[in-house]
Amino acid sequence: MLLKGQTLVSLTSTGAAEGVKLPADAELGVWYVIGNTSGNALLLYPPASGQINGDTATTGTVPITARGTTLAIRTAANAWLAVVGAAG
Repeated sequence: MLLKGQTLVSLTSTGAAEGVKLPADAELGVWYVIGNTSGNALLLYPPASGQINGDTATTGTVPITARGTTLAIRTAANAWLAVVGAAG
Protein backbone atom coordinates (compact mmCIF):
# COMPACT_ATOMS: atom_id res chain seq x y z
CA MET A 1 0.00 0.00 0.00
CA LEU A 2 1.33 3.44 -0.95
CA LEU A 3 0.49 6.32 1.38
CA LYS A 4 -0.16 8.84 -1.41
CA GLY A 5 -2.24 11.87 -0.48
CA GLN A 6 -3.00 10.64 3.02
CA THR A 7 -1.51 11.84 6.29
CA LEU A 8 -3.62 9.63 8.55
CA VAL A 9 -3.77 5.95 7.70
CA SER A 10 -5.55 3.25 9.69
CA LEU A 11 -4.76 -0.30 8.63
CA THR A 12 -7.50 -2.58 9.87
CA SER A 13 -6.58 -5.76 8.03
CA THR A 14 -3.13 -6.88 7.01
CA GLY A 15 -1.59 -10.18 6.14
CA ALA A 16 1.66 -11.36 7.67
CA ALA A 17 4.76 -9.68 6.16
CA GLU A 18 2.78 -6.89 4.45
CA GLY A 19 3.66 -3.23 4.64
CA VAL A 20 3.14 0.36 3.53
CA LYS A 21 5.41 2.69 1.56
CA LEU A 22 5.86 6.39 2.23
CA PRO A 23 5.18 8.68 -0.76
CA ALA A 24 8.12 10.14 -2.70
CA ASP A 25 6.25 13.41 -3.26
CA ALA A 26 5.35 14.11 0.37
CA GLU A 27 5.70 17.68 1.59
CA LEU A 28 8.52 18.50 3.99
CA GLY A 29 7.44 18.80 7.60
CA VAL A 30 4.08 17.05 7.24
CA TRP A 31 3.47 14.27 9.76
CA TYR A 32 2.08 10.91 8.67
CA VAL A 33 0.25 8.85 11.27
CA ILE A 34 0.11 5.13 10.52
CA GLY A 35 -2.08 3.11 12.86
CA ASN A 36 -2.07 -0.66 12.64
CA THR A 37 -5.23 -1.98 14.28
CA SER A 38 -4.81 -5.44 12.77
CA GLY A 39 -3.51 -8.52 14.55
CA ASN A 40 -0.39 -8.71 12.34
CA ALA A 41 2.83 -6.73 12.42
CA LEU A 42 3.79 -4.85 9.25
CA LEU A 43 6.69 -2.86 7.82
CA LEU A 44 6.95 0.82 6.89
CA TYR A 45 9.10 1.32 3.76
CA PRO A 46 10.81 4.50 2.55
CA PRO A 47 10.12 5.75 -0.98
CA ALA A 48 12.66 4.91 -3.70
CA SER A 49 16.04 6.47 -2.83
CA GLY A 50 14.67 7.41 0.60
CA GLN A 51 15.94 6.69 4.08
CA ILE A 52 14.11 6.33 7.37
CA ASN A 53 16.05 7.22 10.53
CA GLY A 54 19.31 7.21 8.57
CA ASP A 55 19.11 3.53 7.60
CA THR A 56 20.32 2.33 4.23
CA ALA A 57 18.47 3.96 1.33
CA THR A 58 15.54 1.86 0.08
CA THR A 59 16.38 -1.08 2.35
CA GLY A 60 15.80 0.30 5.83
CA THR A 61 12.32 -0.44 7.12
CA VAL A 62 10.50 0.38 10.33
CA PRO A 63 8.44 -2.36 11.99
CA ILE A 64 4.94 -1.49 13.17
CA THR A 65 3.65 -3.97 15.72
CA ALA A 66 0.15 -5.38 15.70
CA ARG A 67 -2.10 -2.67 17.19
CA GLY A 68 0.85 -0.23 17.14
CA THR A 69 1.20 3.29 15.76
CA THR A 70 4.04 5.07 13.97
CA LEU A 71 4.58 8.74 13.21
CA ALA A 72 6.74 9.64 10.19
CA ILE A 73 7.87 13.03 8.90
CA ARG A 74 9.85 13.97 5.81
CA THR A 75 12.80 16.12 6.88
CA ALA A 76 14.75 16.47 3.60
CA ALA A 77 14.58 15.42 -0.05
CA ASN A 78 15.35 11.76 0.71
CA ALA A 79 15.21 11.69 4.51
CA TRP A 80 12.44 10.63 6.87
CA LEU A 81 12.27 10.30 10.65
CA ALA A 82 9.93 7.77 12.23
CA VAL A 83 8.79 7.37 15.83
CA VAL A 84 7.44 3.93 16.63
CA GLY A 85 4.87 3.45 19.37
CA ALA A 86 4.25 0.23 21.24
CA ALA A 87 1.10 -1.81 20.89
CA GLY A 88 -1.71 -0.48 23.03
